[in-house]
Amino acid sequence: MSLLEDLAGREGIRDVINRYCIEADHGRIDRLLDLFTNDAEYNFNDRKYQGHNGIRDLFAESGRRLRVARMRVRATHWMSTSVIDLADGGAASASSYVSVLANGVLDHWGRYDDEFVCTTGRWRIARRRFLLEGAVPDGIGSVLQ
Repeated sequence: MSLLEDLAGREGIRDVINRYCIEADHGRIDRLLDLFTNDAEYNFNDRKYQGHNGIRDLFAESGRRLRVARMRVRATHWMSTSVIDLADGGAASASSYVSVLANGVLDHWGRYDDEFVCTTGRWRIARRRFLLEGAVPDGIGSVLQ
């Protein structure tokens, strides 16, 4: 792999990681789903969601949990410290730290472990695992566990 291919791959993956946060924060689920392969797997706090329909269910379930808890929040995901490893054949993995603000205040934090594939020149998430590492008491992170 040339240096240019390496840099383009890393930047393409960083773009997907960052777009996920923006689309999730703005509730644009269809645009968020386009960042995943059709058969993607998403493991969220030991719950597994498969494919676009499963990932859509994850966000619907999260919304229901917040409504039951009578919580209205404006979430903002802050990504940091992404380590990206490119492999041959259009595959890659990444680990990224995330902090989530709820209504402007730190609420919970954790890590995304991702596997990516590049098809038709575009990187997408094939597998994502979210690991919650901490949450403030009674915040949205504790409700979504």
